[in-house]
Amino acid sequence: MYVSTIPGGAARRHEDNSLDFSQVRWSAGTELVHTHVEQVLNLNHRVGTTAVIAPAPLQTAFLDPWAPVAIQYARETMRFADRPTYVSVVVEESALAEWTPIAQWLNEVTTLDCEGFYIVIARSDRPYPQLWNPALLMNLLRIVYRLGVLNRYTILWGFTDIAGLLSLATGATAFGCGWFYSLRNFTSGKWVPKTGGGVPTARVLSSGLLSPIEALGEGGPIARSSIGEYAFPARELRSRLSNGEQVPVGEARLQHLQVLGGMAADLGGGGPALKSSDVWRLVERVDGLLAAAQETLAEAERLGIALATRYRTGVNQLRQALNGFVEIEGLA
Repeated sequence: MYVSTIPGGAARRHEDNSLDFSQVRWSAGTELVHTHVEQVLNLNHRVGTTAVIAPAPLQTAFLDPWAPVAIQYARETMRFADRPTYVSVVVEESALAEWTPIAQWLNEVTTLDCEGFYIVIARSDRPYPQLWNPALLMNLLRIVYRLGVLNRYTILWGFTDIAGLLSLATGATAFGCGWFYSLRNFTSGKWVPKTGGGVPTARVLSSGLLSPIEALGEGGPIARSSIGEYAFPARELRSRLSNGEQVPVGEARLQHLQVLGGMAADLGGGGPALKSSDVWRLVERVDGLLAAAQETLAEAERLGIALATRYRTGVNQLRQALNGFVEIEGLA
């Protein structure tokens, strides 16, 4: 439903599935809210889902005019759903800047008797891979921790990427990373119809560098260097990159999801079953991965390998956010 609150936004295949949110507005009455919820529940029954994600608008801030109606949609869904319900939290990235309104919002939503929360952060249309403002990501991790660990809700973070590993360490049960680059960061622009578009660059995920490296141009020099095995543990891929072989975009996307999924599985997480002591253990593991990536990227620079500066910046920002979370939540 949040797509319908984006100016000019158009959702795909809603009409085919008997979904019509065209009348959604911040002043929606109970009858309209019930109609929208009923449509969502009917679709879930037809598909046979085991849980329901409540519809919600896109909020510009946690306490903006959409906030009350978002909670109204959540309560209405929980009232009529016959299966576990996740409350949708869809907010602009800028809403993470101030903690006071977030804390006030947390006080309200933690009264909800739901299974958990599905979080989506709307970000700008910056080139992939996007960078995080450490202060904003830190506050997002605090939300995950307070909902997941302190209040025992199941937390799902959608439309994310490598930063999802940090959420697992701080209380999330799972995160979603998409096939397309545009599904690894939620942006309003994706849902506004337009024509054209360039050919995407094939990128392979380096588990050692914690960065999506350009397969052709950047991948080869890394694979042939002394850090090659650590950057790309898979021998076959490392060999192909070393030989300058182009990796098809579809294969590169699959490799990204497989590597990131493997790292998430190794980390484990635990969601609402986590204790604060577990969080500290997981945070230490993720911080170790980030520290190692920083050192390996620095070594690549010493070896004269030309890489985009955004990789090193991105890893630095993730580590700053994680360390800031530990300090402000008193977990150190």
